[in-house]
Amino acid sequence: MVCWGRLAADVWDGFFAAATLRDGEADDNALVLDARIRHWTDVVFPTIPLLPPEYPPEARQLRQNTIVLNSLDQLRLLLFRQAMLGLRCDLDFVAVCKDLANNIVSRTKAHSGDVNLPICFRFSMASSLSSAILVLATILLRNFQYLGADVEEAYREATNLLANLASGLALARRMRSDFSGVDNLIQEAAVSTELNFDHVLSADTRELFPYTSVDFTQQSGFSADADLGNAHANGSGSVSSLNTDLWSTVSAGKEGKYGVPWI
Repeated sequence: MVCWGRLAADVWDGFFAAATLRDGEADDNALVLDARIRHWTDVVFPTIPLLPPEYPPEARQLRQNTIVLNSLDQLRLLLFRQAMLGLRCDLDFVAVCKDLANNIVSRTKAHSGDVNLPICFRFSMASSLSSAILVLATILLRNFQYLGADVEEAYREATNLLANLASGLALARRMRSDFSGVDNLIQEAAVSTELNFDHVLSADTRELFPYTSVDFTQQSGFSADADLGNAHANGSGSVSSLNTDLWSTVSAGKEGKYGVPWI
């Protein structure tokens, strides 16, 4: 985890620093840092396996492994977020981000039995799914048909999983609300006869997307009391559940375009 922390800090300092963003070096830095993350995933992570090779892993170990792999893929998606939300985007970026989003959805789906358990792993599930939904939605709205039906399937699975989480997790409810405008647009596009041959994401469409800013100092609309009227933040009414859902309590009160931790 020390190695992971150092990597995440280097990525943050090297890409998300305000000076870097002003200098217009974001795309070049993203490619360099993405290569470092891939190296860490392929070379470093296998040397510290979380899954025991000599006996079947426990549920706890499977969750830990998923958290690490999804966090790495989320970090890579965060590097390309502004490119994916641009008026036009590089097809290489689209292909990479599609694969990362699909991987996140596939891993998270394997834990679908955990959606109603009073465990903090649900926070990781929700945040990972939202990162994937953001990317998959941009691809669907650009009408990249040749990327295959797996994009539509992954988007549907991710939104269904988030909906299931929302029944007992305030953070997931907030995320569903944030994506409601985008989801409505995707449903309309699915039955539309107009095709977006230019693969352009219009300014009006981009305005519907949440989590578009990487400047977390601009968090807005925070209310520490938000969603506390439901007896407990996760809606379960359980004290033990409340203790595992503190991040959800805080994050669910923030609304707007600036996102929540790891989104």
